[in-house]
Amino acid sequence: MVKKITGDRSREAAEPERQPLSRELILRRALEMIDEAGVEALSVRRLATDLGVFPTALYYYLPTRNAVLRGVVETVLEEMDLTRARTGGWRDRVRALCHALRQVAHAHPRLFPYLASYPESTMQEYRIYEELYRALEEAGLPPVRIVHASTLLFSYTTGFTLAEVNAAIGPPDEAESGQLSALPPAEFPVTHRLAGEIRGLDLEAGFAAGIEVILDGLTGRPAAG
Repeated sequence: MVKKITGDRSREAAEPERQPLSRELILRRALEMIDEAGVEALSVRRLATDLGVFPTALYYYLPTRNAVLRGVVETVLEEMDLTRARTGGWRDRVRALCHALRQVAHAHPRLFPYLASYPESTMQEYRIYEELYRALEEAGLPPVRIVHASTLLFSYTTGFTLAEVNAAIGPPDEAESGQLSALPPAEFPVTHRLAGEIRGLDLEAGFAAGIEVILDGLTGRPAAG
């Protein structure tokens, strides 16, 4: 005869086993909090409550909120898939790096503005730049142009992507489309001629096109008309 499990034992069986506290667990939950509510919502006290521990338990792994945020930045940068950035021609590798950073932004849009302005360099950031420097060096650029080009590519990628995640660019909504149609044609003739392209704006295609313009300019090749 099979005995029924009753009382406290049934509740214990229903409760999932809590994971042991670790740096990885803390950072994973901190990132989840930021993804849900933004960087401003993160606090050590709230994080500890969510993990079911006292705040002092977190200090052993990450002593301050800034330490938690640095760890989150490092974790997210480590999510970047650099595999494609290490194979193929130099242009393919640069493209792969730019697209990998954009993918991180889309995966963590509430964190990305903080990540893009993070004042400290991390080891993973140096690794990303190392891959970019190698690709540009393979293109035959002199040292000063490699540094300038890497700054340009990083600025373009972060700027474009920040505008995306902040909804500052993109196809017009219904109200904006109406405003576009209402513009006086005599005063805005080119805008009216481009209205169809503006309404059908493809941000992914636009991002890729911008990279190509930069790459063509680095090697002195004319951009496609």
